[in-house]
Amino acid sequence: MLAEGRKPRYHYEIGVRRGLVADLARPLEAVRIADLGCGDGTLSLQFLTESTSIVLVDSSAAALSHAESAVPSPLRDRVTLVRADFPPLEDEETYDLVMCVGLLAHLPDVDAALGAVARLVAQEGAALVQITDASTPAGFLLHALGRIREGRRGYRFPVTTERAVVARMSGLGLQLDDSRCYFPTYSSLTAKIFSIFNAPLPTTAPRYIGGDKMLLFRRHQGDR
Repeated sequence: MLAEGRKPRYHYEIGVRRGLVADLARPLEAVRIADLGCGDGTLSLQFLTESTSIVLVDSSAAALSHAESAVPSPLRDRVTLVRADFPPLEDEETYDLVMCVGLLAHLPDVDAALGAVARLVAQEGAALVQITDASTPAGFLLHALGRIREGRRGYRFPVTTERAVVARMSGLGLQLDDSRCYFPTYSSLTAKIFSIFNAPLPTTAPRYIGGDKMLLFRRHQGDR
């Protein structure tokens, strides 16, 4: 996901997601971070310091090149770039925070993808997973549009719900710890409108309003 030349929809979604990722993940003070489907690294590189290490994983060489250019020179040795399809990182390394944002919609098997994410989460670690919740009106509409477009783009748009993802992750030893919801965008016009109203919704907002969800899961001692 490269920022240059992208439409307002992209900039809106990345801006919202970056803020929500910071809100949910910064309190974790994660030292080892894996960002799966990292794109240009916008979401995870905000946590890069001299005491953190980040593994950026993407199937696109162009995206990784863009991400690499965003890393400050003094911190270059704190970042590892991995070009790989999903699931990546087949070694035994685990991480304090595993990010899977904007990725599940492009994978054919959500259950298998969540299993791969869970395997990378260390004891007392966390996973940050973004979904479009088809059980909400906004999410249902976005999924419907995805199914219409899938024939043109050559992949199947998977249907996900918060309830199913929470149940799957619970079975993998990770419990829902916190979450945020926001409005998905359908076009550049809606992106412009939502930008005016600052689309992230208050945590007290009814869960059915925001179709896109940012879900934070935690693994506690003995849950693996």
